Amino acid sequence: YGKKNKEEGGINWKFKIARYFAYCVDGGLLSFYFNLSSLIEAYMSFPDKEKDTLNKIIQFLLHFKPEKEPYNDTASLATKIYDMLHPSERFVYNQRVMVTLLATDYFKKELAFSDKNIYSKFLMHMLEKTDNPFVKTAICTQIIQDQEEKKAASSSVDVNFSEVKTIIKPLLYLYQGDNIKLATLAAIALSNLCAKSREVKQFVMAEGGDIILARLEARDEDLLLYSLQLLEYLMTVSQNISLFVAKDAISKVIKILEGSGIVGVWYSDKVLTIVVQILRVIISNMEEYKKLLNDHIDLIVGIFNCKKPGYKISDQLAIEIMNLYLLKLMDKDNLGIQTIGQKLLPHILQLFKEDLFKTKDSIDKVLTFFYGFKNSEEMIKLMKEAGIDAKLKELSGDHPKKAPALRQELLRDVSNNT
Repeated sequence: YGKKNKEEGGINWKFKIARYFAYCVDGGLLSFYFNLSSLIEAYMSFPDKEKDTLNKIIQFLLHFKPEKEPYNDTASLATKIYDMLHPSERFVYNQRVMVTLLATDYFKKELAFSDKNIYSKFLMHMLEKTDNPFVKTAICTQIIQDQEEKKAASSSVDVNFSEVKTIIKPLLYLYQGDNIKLATLAAIALSNLCAKSREVKQFVMAEGGDIILARLEARDEDLLLYSLQLLEYLMTVSQNISLFVAKDAISKVIKILEGSGIVGVWYSDKVLTIVVQILRVIISNMEEYKKLLNDHIDLIVGIFNCKKPGYKISDQLAIEIMNLYLLKLMDKDNLGIQTIGQKLLPHILQLFKEDLFKTKDSIDKVLTFFYGFKNSEEMIKLMKEAGIDAKLKELSGDHPKKAPALRQELLRDVSNNT
């Protein structure tokens, strides 16, 4: 049989034993009453001096080792990961245990006292090397969680491009893949990385701009939402706006406004809000596209008439639509103002009367929109007929002269209209 084959057989047999024990611990014996997550939770609560034996059991179940070498039960987890990052051969492990250990923050806590970057390097290496979709999902979730924790800890923390550069291509690979859940998680992770780093935005644009545009045709709501969010982040770099427009981004975004194309399926207000924000960014930076506002006003006004049962537009989406059309109102184009007034203003007036806008900030934005029609007698008359003067008096309370100047002027214009 041969000495080498016997050694390999012994290594494989020990790995199978570890997998069997992992199955027993992870619900194989006691079902949902006790599983690997329960074991990890118990381990985390142990005093440090009593953790050693249980930690060795957990690591044996994981069986993290070079593929052709026997399992080393004396090396620390950090040592094994350092070896993996500079591998002479492929590392293997129990994938089911790996998923649970990632999900329970076991690695993050065990590596907390090692090199501060080792955990991030470990995640990046694993994402690039593993083929298991469940491990990839767990890693993407950890990357997202890690970025969220950094943002929560300090609003000024920037992404270190040199640290994350190696992970961007693997994330883009997942993002364009067929696994929708993985693609969505990759989009979220990429969005988080792009949020605070111009270098990351430029790199993602160069490597994945076309992928993002292709994903705007996604039928899955979450994947579409985070693809739009990623597009919006990249558009905060002005040169990217013209690049996306040249690649036909406008028609793809407009197509989303046209609907899902599936009977009985409507895009959420979150999706539509980002679409409107993207259009505003494009038009603000490229004035030649202001004609889109008139060309597609029926499409945008159609959002207010959505036939989804029980639907009522959110205040955020309504405000974004007003902000979009303020770009046209500021032009003082009488024909454009009349068109916007006739088609959009009645919907906003109705929502204003229904108290959709609750905060001072949102109310002020609505009044700014109304103020855009101050030179149109027809629109002022429409506001008076809708009873806006009464609503303005109600908002001003007992001291109308102390109300903001814009509110006072709008109240005077509407009240004086006959």
